[in-house]
Amino acid sequence: MCKDSSRPSIPETDLPSICIVVTTFYAGGVLATTLESVSSLRYPKNKIQVMVVRVPDDEEAAVHVHRHDGNLRLFSVNDDNADVRRNYGARQCESDLVLALDDDIVVDENLLVRSVGIMSKNFRIAAIAYPTLSTSFGLAEKLNHGRFLGAVVQANTVSPCTLFRRAVLEKVGFYREDMGPPCSIHEDWELGSRLRKNGFGVVFDGNLTMKHLHEATIVRGGVTEGGVDARSEMNPKPLALAKMVWEYAQSYRKRHWWSMFQVLAASPRAQLAEYMF
Repeated sequence: MCKDSSRPSIPETDLPSICIVVTTFYAGGVLATTLESVSSLRYPKNKIQVMVVRVPDDEEAAVHVHRHDGNLRLFSVNDDNADVRRNYGARQCESDLVLALDDDIVVDENLLVRSVGIMSKNFRIAAIAYPTLSTSFGLAEKLNHGRFLGAVVQANTVSPCTLFRRAVLEKVGFYREDMGPPCSIHEDWELGSRLRKNGFGVVFDGNLTMKHLHEATIVRGGVTEGGVDARSEMNPKPLALAKMVWEYAQSYRKRHWWSMFQVLAASPRAQLAEYMF
């Protein structure tokens, strides 16, 4: 009989409690889809606590949270920066493990049992990240999370769906609150690099893929938290590819260079050597 690799190698009674922090920003009905997937996770329900952190006037988020039975709590933080809200939720958690989840991610039901199983085998692993891909992902996603598919590898970055050891986050510092949407990009890369610089492991598990619904997210003005129209990333036409690459390079020249310097400052020497190579 084949062994189910999605199950942790520890008894169910000994499974750790997990706090899931869902950071939301006017996601509309997409948040409801995300919460439905969270409620379907294969993990003891009495060991999961879900915290949804919104901005104060996001009334629809409150509606979707209150429709769910179970251990869901709603918090309001008057700050548009996603990292401020992520950190607020993580600091409220009492569990040893924290799953940081964006409001437009549909999780695989085996996410928790698989990630806990990996973490239980190596206590130096501080974070396990999972690829988040849209249904028809384009070039940008293929070069980003798509490169991790089918593998379990050390990485320099975390993702919109990442399980952390809370004690390690507290030790090295949470997400940087002067980075992240809508301030800058690379906040996930900077945190992953900082964890590695402090001697902890960051793993990307490409054997499970989380569905990213960013093209369906309802946000003000049609702009995502990252400040870029999500639809522009979907399968660019060949004639538009050169323009997309040029605009991406220009974004670094104009404003993203600062966040890239923060990644370099947080990187261990071996990682810097890798970049140079």
